[in-house]
Amino acid sequence: MGTVVYRQLDEIETVSTALRLLWSIIASTAMTIGASAFAAAGPGAVDGAGQRDFDFNLGTWRTHVKRLLHPLTGSSTWAEYDGTSVVSKVWDGRANLLELEADWPAGRIEGLGLRLYNPESHQWSLNWASSVDGEFQQPPMIGQFVGGRGEGAAMDTTK
Repeated sequence: MGTVVYRQLDEIETVSTALRLLWSIIASTAMTIGASAFAAAGPGAVDGAGQRDFDFNLGTWRTHVKRLLHPLTGSSTWAEYDGTSVVSKVWDGRANLLELEADWPAGRIEGLGLRLYNPESHQWSLNWASSVDGEFQQPPMIGQFVGGRGEGAAMDTTK
């Protein structure tokens, strides 16, 4: 296990970290909706492969995001964002790419989500990057559909 380094985050990094947490919540919700919407129709429901679990999410969407500014502190202060999400299929459904652009009072947020399907484990990795640093934040959320419900987990840190 590596060394953990703590440092003060600036506002943009804090937003990026908060968006990653939010992305995890959105992705988990999407997994739940996707499993129920495609349980009968998708190949994943027939042969267990699951590579089309997120097909319901393909397209361009008007997006409204609401996030708690200071999670786990008892704070009830929320920030709200409005924007657009574009989700594209990659590798015949074994991956998809999410592009998020949203505006809020402090500026514009641009993010990129990449979902990758592992056909051996039948699991998805949900990866998130912000235009602020241009790097995927680690570790990704790993999840799968079980009994028509999306379940995922990731190790996150909070301040």
